[in-house]
Amino acid sequence: LDVMEQREDPLRRLLRFGGSAHVSRPRGNDSAGVTAAASWYQSRTMLLVGAVLLFALFVRFYALADKPLHHDESLFAYYSFYLAQGYGYTYQPILHGPILEHVTALTFLLFGDSDFTMRLPAAIGSLGLFWALLGWRRYLGRNGALVALVLLAFSPSLSYYSRFLRNDAPYLAATFWCAWAVLRAFDTGERRYFWHAGMAATVMFCMMESSIFFFAACVGFLAVAVFTDWVCFRRRGAASPREFPGHAVFFTPGLSVRSEAP
Repeated sequence: LDVMEQREDPLRRLLRFGGSAHVSRPRGNDSAGVTAAASWYQSRTMLLVGAVLLFALFVRFYALADKPLHHDESLFAYYSFYLAQGYGYTYQPILHGPILEHVTALTFLLFGDSDFTMRLPAAIGSLGLFWALLGWRRYLGRNGALVALVLLAFSPSLSYYSRFLRNDAPYLAATFWCAWAVLRAFDTGERRYFWHAGMAATVMFCMMESSIFFFAACVGFLAVAVFTDWVCFRRRGAASPREFPGHAVFFTPGLSVRSEAP
């Protein structure tokens, strides 16, 4: 068995999803081949990531001001301009939470009012999706994260709403952040991830009242996870209470995510 593990194809190991499974390190001349293969794969991966991110930036900012305002955009733009002129903020249920209007008003104050600056908050906020994806690599694996990166960059719907003065794209980025923080909190038990989840939830509720549906889904999932943990904890008689709850985040790939660095 040791000989078979040592002779495992390095490309197969590099392309494995997750990456947390233990494989014996190769010995002798095999290590040079593995190092070369890893270096080749990493360089090609970085080129791919760089190209995809450049494409994502291009489609989100190129000719951002050319499209006429949609009706929804005109409402956000009007009340943001109203706020920037010093007339104050009034809650409008049809515009949801106050964050986008305040950020757009600040953009008007800093850079002037135009169709381009009007859409800047949504375009910049949409980039948070790619930042949040860095944390999801732990759960998606290397290849899964690359596929998700390509889908985020090339999605026609996401590209459209990333160029649209509305909450959609920034709200999705905050949702990514919140869901990742909740998983990490239950996976590690570290307090900082609960704070991350709380901050992300605050941002979400300040953007969209419909956040209540997202958190209803989260509570339902966590109830199932905690109940499953409780059953498994009792059956295996684990010595460490730190293993409960959160061990049954059942869609996490790999053999041991808990032991990796946060």
